[in-house]
Amino acid sequence: MKEKARFYWMAPRSATECAAILDVARELQLAGEEQLREAREQLRTIVAMLIGLVKHLEERNRPPDP
Repeated sequence: MKEKARFYWMAPRSATECAAILDVARELQLAGEEQLREAREQLRTIVAMLIGLVKHLEERNRPPDP
């Protein structure tokens, strides 16, 4: 389970790389502003879900307080 949590912690970092790609797409005018806005919003949602998942896994695997 530790390995899975570590994988999920790395996933939001990968999402931030996607944000950088959206910046490049804007600079090269490869997408419209509305498309870029929607993509960023989806990215925020995905990152929030991933962070919530990791926190849930950590809580579930935390040893009980004595």
